[in-house]
Amino acid sequence: MRKTLLAIACVVALGLSAPGAEAIDLTIGGANYLGYVTPGVPTGENDEEAYILYLTGMAAPSTENDVTNAVIGVGGNQNDTQSFVRSAYFNGADFPAPQFVGPKIDNTNSFNSTGFLYILAKYGAGQGFQASYVWYSPTGFFGQVTVPTGALSHISTFNGVTVPDGGMTLMLLGGALVGLGALRRKFRA
Repeated sequence: MRKTLLAIACVVALGLSAPGAEAIDLTIGGANYLGYVTPGVPTGENDEEAYILYLTGMAAPSTENDVTNAVIGVGGNQNDTQSFVRSAYFNGADFPAPQFVGPKIDNTNSFNSTGFLYILAKYGAGQGFQASYVWYSPTGFFGQVTVPTGALSHISTFNGVTVPDGGMTLMLLGGALVGLGALRRKFRA
């Protein structure tokens, strides 16, 4: 029995320490691409949630121009307008409401995306075009994700799932195995 428990613990430890999935390159128009909003300003947490909510409510594919901030429910000048372009992906999908996870990710275009359902990359006017691009994964992204480079301002993540790191998982598993061993000895005596 002791050898069996040791073998199980070793297999679990090896599985948890195995390298993760390959890095995912999110592209404009590629898999997981939901669409974009331009100019995508303002960029507060509630504003970005409203942009995603509006995109998910659109037919796939479609474009809506001159939508006022008052209609979308974002801050800033309520008469300013946004344009939305929805991709053909996820046609007929039932989207969960986005909820900002935070913090915003600055100074990199590559990060660990585990547990996030929506990823929004905000690009500034450095190339003459401001926009917030959105990607979606119905089961949650997993592993390292890279968004396109350029005049990237920041990345926001939505609908996070907290996943304990491998060390915490091993500690919990070890504690459970020790507890089971103690119970076994108690009932044998």
